[in-house]
Amino acid sequence: MSRRNMEQERWITYLLSLSRMVYLFPAAVKGIGGSKWGYINEKGDFVLPPKYEMAREFQENGLAIVQVNNLTGIINSDGYFIVKPKYDTISPFSEGRATVIDGEGFKVIDESGKEISPKGYSFIGDYQGGRVVVANTNEQGEYLYGYLNRRGKEVIPLSYESASDFQDGKALVKIKGGIYALIDLTGKVLKSYPYPFVDDYGEGALAFREINDGKWGYMDESGKVIIDPQFTGTQHFVEGKAIVQTSDLYGLIDREGQFIIKPHYNTLLYLEEEHYALGKAIDPERPYIGSKYAIADSEGHIYTGFTLNGISTYKDGIASAYNDEITFFIDMRGQRVDYLPKVKGSGSLIFEKSLIKGDIDLRILYFDKKGKLIWKQNTIIPLNNDYSVIENK
Repeated sequence: MSRRNMEQERWITYLLSLSRMVYLFPAAVKGIGGSKWGYINEKGDFVLPPKYEMAREFQENGLAIVQVNNLTGIINSDGYFIVKPKYDTISPFSEGRATVIDGEGFKVIDESGKEISPKGYSFIGDYQGGRVVVANTNEQGEYLYGYLNRRGKEVIPLSYESASDFQDGKALVKIKGGIYALIDLTGKVLKSYPYPFVDDYGEGALAFREINDGKWGYMDESGKVIIDPQFTGTQHFVEGKAIVQTSDLYGLIDREGQFIIKPHYNTLLYLEEEHYALGKAIDPERPYIGSKYAIADSEGHIYTGFTLNGISTYKDGIASAYNDEITFFIDMRGQRVDYLPKVKGSGSLIFEKSLIKGDIDLRILYFDKKGKLIWKQNTIIPLNNDYSVIENK
């Protein structure tokens, strides 16, 4: 068989495996003592019965985090424990690694459940770029940060007063003594900066303050000022734009510091895919009670009125939103997508593998891609534990 035919056969085999793939989805049933979680299939039938105190989605590696007797473990799609319930918490996997917490502190496990970090730490983040931030208190009482590699080894010693995640092989750290620096994956200092505060590293730009109580501006990695200090708050650049704060209001700037969206809003959220949520206070005298949102793009075009109470991030041109009455999907112009489900109540809708998951008023629902309801949380667990008689549909 030729190499081309072999590759074609492998591709056909892969496509067939996808068509046979069985997805499982976390679902809860309510009882007098609380909810129990299990996993349903695409038809809304339980495959793994509801016996867990908590159950998270199955991740791309085929593993899911569950809780039993207030302890957390990891199961595979057959319900077998890959990691027995023995940890206080387990974070989702990132780059094939997960952070766990037990009585000894934060640790790292691999996908087989093996602990690969040398000891417990006071803090461990999530892996990005082959490194993870860790922190501990040393014998002198100093709380310092460093980095582990994917094998769980301390490749950059715990010597920094603060440390960011790695992006494109670089991270921003604060060296003891108050000097901020950009380092590479080995801990080598690429550039240091003579400012009392440096933050929000992203896309080759860093926010900085020249004096302790001064305003924020931006510089490039070489230390050259690209936007003069003028903001009371900053965020890192994403797709060439950054959210900034002037007094108590937020706006959006470009790399030259020009406002694309003027600072007229008490909330401004990045929704991915070059879209933003602009928030105006429901009651300007009491902004803490919440906002009403409109949809805008990265060019400053505002597509809707301030009618939304909440919005999710966009994915493939679709986001979830809710108003005073219903939760629904919107397109890139903020218009409701009529062919997708809408649900009475407040919450979120999300595409979850082959289904659409709703989390509405603290109740889980699932729809198929045509919008047909296949599962909703019941009100009580059957006394005989016969889950097939639950009326969910």
